[in-house]
Amino acid sequence: MNEDSPITFTLRDDQGNSIYETFQTIEHEPGILKLDLPSYINLELESSYEWYLMLHCGDPSGEDVTSFASGWIERVEAPAIPQGMAWDDLSLPQQSNVYANQLIWYDALTVLAEGLLETPNSLELIDAWSYLLGLPSVQLEEVSTVPLRDCCILPDTPSLFGE
Repeated sequence: MNEDSPITFTLRDDQGNSIYETFQTIEHEPGILKLDLPSYINLELESSYEWYLMLHCGDPSGEDVTSFASGWIERVEAPAIPQGMAWDDLSLPQQSNVYANQLIWYDALTVLAEGLLETPNSLELIDAWSYLLGLPSVQLEEVSTVPLRDCCILPDTPSLFGE
């Protein structure tokens, strides 16, 4: 088993233009990765973007193996919160529910994941995470017990293949 694994992350606009691309090495550990885009990347409201993540690793026989995931994201306006409430008045599960009720899945998951990274033994957050991942529209209950990894801050300077 490799001690580390190279990843390639790519973000493209809906026209296929590259917004960001980087290649970096991460520790070879199973888990759900948290990737933060560099602060200078500003996604336009109501615009769609396609992301790609490739994990390059070798199997025990020496063969190179690449795992690939991709998806689309769209930046939208911040959700409305219940009348008479402030965002800070809401618990993390309540904040996640506000996002989920408006089908903003990335933020619904992120709120809970960041809370679990800070307080991994919080039963309230564990239950909310399992519930959210088990929703019929999400269908990710099989990964609800996979460890979360706050491992990957993408570099401010995009670099492809170490250049």
